[in-house]
Amino acid sequence: DDDDDDDDDDATYLRAASAPAMDISYLVDGVMDGITDRPLTWAAVLASEVPLKIVATSLDALSPVLLSPPFEDIDDLKRCLKASAWVPTLAGSEPVRHRGQRLVDAAGME
Repeated sequence: DDDDDDDDDDATYLRAASAPAMDISYLVDGVMDGITDRPLTWAAVLASEVPLKIVATSLDALSPVLLSPPFEDIDDLKRCLKASAWVPTLAGSEPVRHRGQRLVDAAGME
């Protein structure tokens, strides 16, 4: 029935319209995990002698926070990266909740 097809099209449109413009999870969990056949070697990042310092904005403290090593594991590192790139509205309405704080992109306070 054509009416059923229209309903399916409407539902698909509404899901797409409500999806965030930036999919940070796709970037970190997809691209960085190797969907492009060039995965980031997470273990090498965790083991590196050069400390990776990630900056995000805490909505609870209303200030920048340094999310630095040691990272507990790959998931901790990924959550820190997601928080540092989470631009409100563009990446979704809810901030990343991690390490006891609500975190967004480091430029959030500028």
